[in-house]
Amino acid sequence: MKIIIALPQVDPKSFKPPLVCPYPGCGGRDFWPIQEVPKRLRDVNYVNIMVRRYLCLSCFRTFRVYPEGISKSSLPQGIKRFAAMCYFLGLSCQSVSSLLKELGINMSKTAVYIASQEVAKNFPNIQRKKIIQTFLGPFPGNHIAAVKIDGNWYPLEFNPNKLVLTFEEEKAANFKESLISLAQMLGIEILVNS
Repeated sequence: MKIIIALPQVDPKSFKPPLVCPYPGCGGRDFWPIQEVPKRLRDVNYVNIMVRRYLCLSCFRTFRVYPEGISKSSLPQGIKRFAAMCYFLGLSCQSVSSLLKELGINMSKTAVYIASQEVAKNFPNIQRKKIIQTFLGPFPGNHIAAVKIDGNWYPLEFNPNKLVLTFEEEKAANFKESLISLAQMLGIEILVNS
């Protein structure tokens, strides 16, 4: 059985127009677009994206509007949720950081921990499970690593924007159920092939 886990994608053109001025006490609803400015992003597909600056016509202060899934942080929200999912499945912060590095995303183990705590605040019923015991790899010369699930080693293949995990369903049924429920909760796309 194969499970394909897609990395969450960023759409740099998906802006929602501002409705209310973000500054406390202003409440302005009329804005003037000033400019688009570049913002560095740690993502597989984009190094820089453009964010929009607006001027509030009530308080005359400027603010930025980011595309959906992007915030002041250089890491997209989807990547943070993906890192948190790996952490809550049992990988250590260091292992999640190494896994993301193989996918082309630099995220420190401290950033993994902070992202996991942010997700835990938004989803209070989420709990860390030690389903994945170890991450090993990738092996020199190829894009294949290995993960240890319920005492058995399984190959983990790195493809552009996705991970492919091949395993025996009978031996890792608990992992499959946990992965599917956690991915659905966090909005991460997975595909299961028998």
